[in-house]
Amino acid sequence: MITFEYDEPHHQGMNTQLIDSYANQLMKMNTKALLIMRNNKLIKECYSDDYGPEIPHYTASLAKTIVGGLALAVAVTEGYIAYQDLACTYIPSWQRDPLKSKITIRHLATHTSGLEDTSALDTELSGWKRMFWQKEPSPSALDPITCSLEKAQMMHPPGTKFLYSNPGFGALSYAITVSLQQSPYPNIQALLQEKIFNPLGIPDSEWHIGYNKPFQYNGLDVYGTWGGGEFSPRAILQIARLYLQKGQWGDQTLLNAHVLKPMMAANFHSITQEGFPQGDLLTSSICGFSNHCAIFPNIPDCMFLGAGAGHQVMMVIPSLELIVVRLGNRMIEGKNALFWSEIKEWICDPIQEMLQHQSPFPASEKVRHVTFEPADRIRISGEDSDNWPCTWANDGGLYTSYGDGYGFLPHTEKKLSLGFAEIIGTPQSFEGVNLRTETGEREGDGSSGEKASGLLMVDGVMYMLARNAGNSQLAWSADMGRTWEWGFKFETSFGCPTFVNYGQNYAGAPDDYVYIYSPHGTSAYEEYDHIVLARVNRYQLKHLTEYEYFKGIDDSGTPIWTPLISEMKPVFTFPNHCHRLEAIYHAATQRYWLVSACNHEGGWGIFDSPTPYGPWSTVYFTEYWGLGKTHAYRFPTKWISEDGTQLHLVFSGRRFKSIDYDAMCVRSMTLELID
Repeated sequence: MITFEYDEPHHQGMNTQLIDSYANQLMKMNTKALLIMRNNKLIKECYSDDYGPEIPHYTASLAKTIVGGLALAVAVTEGYIAYQDLACTYIPSWQRDPLKSKITIRHLATHTSGLEDTSALDTELSGWKRMFWQKEPSPSALDPITCSLEKAQMMHPPGTKFLYSNPGFGALSYAITVSLQQSPYPNIQALLQEKIFNPLGIPDSEWHIGYNKPFQYNGLDVYGTWGGGEFSPRAILQIARLYLQKGQWGDQTLLNAHVLKPMMAANFHSITQEGFPQGDLLTSSICGFSNHCAIFPNIPDCMFLGAGAGHQVMMVIPSLELIVVRLGNRMIEGKNALFWSEIKEWICDPIQEMLQHQSPFPASEKVRHVTFEPADRIRISGEDSDNWPCTWANDGGLYTSYGDGYGFLPHTEKKLSLGFAEIIGTPQSFEGVNLRTETGEREGDGSSGEKASGLLMVDGVMYMLARNAGNSQLAWSADMGRTWEWGFKFETSFGCPTFVNYGQNYAGAPDDYVYIYSPHGTSAYEEYDHIVLARVNRYQLKHLTEYEYFKGIDDSGTPIWTPLISEMKPVFTFPNHCHRLEAIYHAATQRYWLVSACNHEGGWGIFDSPTPYGPWSTVYFTEYWGLGKTHAYRFPTKWISEDGTQLHLVFSGRRFKSIDYDAMCVRSMTLELID
């Protein structure tokens, strides 16, 4: 039995109510099975009363993707065949034909071979076109392979345009089978069973291919890849996961990623308007379809789609880590219904709306992509403590503060709400040394004890903003955190403020101001709609009367600052997503980074701007990054590489999947910068 890990839609960045409405609507439209997976978690699974998860369902032309595509990808991975091979290498009867001799394997797999079509939906078929579809042909009838190789005519030169062709996949079936003859696998069924379906854990009872029998041609058992497959919904979902994971299955490489990349990409000679209103374009990929021409405007163009008659659909969206499988009968009956338009309207278009709480800001102009190292490589120390704001001091040290714990080994004799430590070593290999201070340490669990929300070293003095102090309070130390003096409190907003950190001892700051951000509220335990900004001359940090507050931008684009906190306006707005913050200056891109937790549930984002006051764009954002209830995301500037591409995220959390993230957790991160 195939099993999956289940989760609630909202944990995977999907709106639960909209997912339910989506499923309910599709189940009313002749749907037998609907499965939705996000981030490798099954978030929706629905079946009609007469159906179930382990019952094979006909797939029609979806077989071109889940049978033909897989068989071709395995054969290419194993080196039995190549996309660019001439088909006549495997079909000798084509070698003397002036057009067929130029057909490649890629042409057959992308409907650009030029071979004419025959459709099972055509009720007026005759001759070989009818024989192609006969499941139990008479002794005198031609089998589909013979029809494909010997009877189908060329309608245009290979590779010049799209023409959907079932006989093209008949020829592909034969070519793949011929390529296997020097392998341990005599036919496509044996190949898929051994190389794909068994490793995926798909029971034999949940799949069959090629109308459950081979066709004999030149002494070979040829299984059809154009249709005739039956798979259970969960079997199809497993196959979709393999595509999404670029051929990787646990520690096994079932398909090479470099083989799947062109398979799932657009084939630029395969643009068609077939099945669409005028002006809409569909682009085929190898054994499937892509969204390169954005016929599905609410879906990323990385989409890979397999589909068959009756609206059998397998949709894979790698950038969203999203899979949708739909099986049943045609959603809307009638001659005027357009096959692909129905998929667009009822399956694809609602996806974007269901993606919960996307960043309201455009993509960064400086960072193209963010990659985190695998979770099993996260370094963990200082267990049973959290928080960890950091600053790079004038002595070269990296200093931090922890909360609700005992710090590093050897532990403090009592649990501290506010403690201090120095981090020694590299991000890959570090240790913490507790710094004891009678004037700085505080006790009290949770909101009952002060905790550092920001640390900053300026001109040899370490400054701290402490939350849970009604609302927050400034403190400073001139001896690397050994002794502290406590100063004024913010009593309006600024319940959880943080400083902007630059380089060592504030090196690299473009002016003499210190900037302070905070969610626009009094608490460190709630999500707010806005973030506010204050600034003060670096030499006047201790004096509240010298602070100015961001009031907005004038018509010339110049920021307006006011000494009156009552006139303060938001510098950043993301409804219900402004929680605990980190702020740094990313020197390599010359951008300010505002790092905002959305909650304590693992949602957070990185937003950048050329100025401290915007405009903002999105470096990274997730509603849930898969490590449970994490929070407090920090980027020590000491641990940023000179070229700005290597950073090391410090965060905390709770116990998740036997790992205790209630600690100083360090996860390396790589940026792909935009030139």
